[in-house]
Amino acid sequence: MEEIELRSLILKGEDSSLQFKEQITSCEKLAREIVAFMNKRGGHILIGVADDGSLKPLSTVEVGKLNQLISNTTKDHIHPPVTVDTENVVSGTGVVVVLHVEEGIDKPYQTKTGGEFWIKSGADKRHVTNRDELRRLFQIGSHVYAEKKVIRGTALTQIDFKQYREFFEITHQSDAPEDEEILVSQMRALHLISGNELTLAGCLLFAKNPENIIPQFSAKVVWIKGTDITSTEYQDERHFTGSLVAIYTKTYEFLDAWNQRRQPQGGSYNSNGEPIIPPAVFEEILTNAFIHRDYFVPDSIKVFIFDNRIEIYSPGTLPNSLTVEEALLAGITRKRNPIIEQIGLTLMEYRGHGSGLPRAKHLYPSIQFDNDKAKNAFIVTLPF
Repeated sequence: MEEIELRSLILKGEDSSLQFKEQITSCEKLAREIVAFMNKRGGHILIGVADDGSLKPLSTVEVGKLNQLISNTTKDHIHPPVTVDTENVVSGTGVVVVLHVEEGIDKPYQTKTGGEFWIKSGADKRHVTNRDELRRLFQIGSHVYAEKKVIRGTALTQIDFKQYREFFEITHQSDAPEDEEILVSQMRALHLISGNELTLAGCLLFAKNPENIIPQFSAKVVWIKGTDITSTEYQDERHFTGSLVAIYTKTYEFLDAWNQRRQPQGGSYNSNGEPIIPPAVFEEILTNAFIHRDYFVPDSIKVFIFDNRIEIYSPGTLPNSLTVEEALLAGITRKRNPIIEQIGLTLMEYRGHGSGLPRAKHLYPSIQFDNDKAKNAFIVTLPF
């Protein structure tokens, strides 16, 4: 990097990917900065630059001490240990050291001395202590999956073995064993059971009455008169419970019935209605909502039908720093619920594999996607 490139970078000012430091002499303080970047999307730390962007170049002696400090910090003060690239940019009477910190591939990272988790928040950093946020950080690093959480107090008697046998026969193309102990062993291997208790995935997919065990995971559909969410006049309102597949099916069937209401131009009153929205769009969006939602968030999927649009709220934002552009334009996926996804391939005729959102956009170009972090929800809007 040349000095002119450095100055251009400084002109941008501090943000979530750029931090200025006039000097750093503490391994623990440097560890916090590096951890915060690695737990987010990476960035650059410029050492030898004041908060106002003015250059405060380091001497040769200071650069030598700093390089040793960086080496000690990345090796001994961050868990797991990391590596960062440094670049010395000559400017004026000294050197500005640029630390290039890549997004971590083994999140979450923490300071080893204090055992603290930090994450970038705008131009500053934030100490993460909230348990749900920590769970999501661990999930990003593939250490924790909500679907593997054991639902305490459940028992093998709550398994719908008839439904599991149907799944077995579809996937194996053969009759399912009659011996329930064999089926239980297979379900343990699939992380649907842990010990003699069901996991969240097991409850969602194969419990007899999951609404009695995990009632928070349901779907609510409201058909509102007008265009405002504050309206108190409803055409219809439903609350769907049951297994994941049952809730998906009920929600889809409700939307499909609503979708047939428009009469074709020039047709008689008794003519069959024409779909306002291609039915495949509902398949893709609902499948995406039920398969990829954040099950760390104890809330229902919500569908609002207005006079001019439909809004579908899926709890949790896109997983693992995924952006709408990456998901929509490039078809990139980040697995949040691999067990539910794998079984959903069979039970819900799931065809996505990263193409669900692009396919919905192709079928219905006016569709809108909002990764709303303030509401902690992924919102799909279908205007008509």
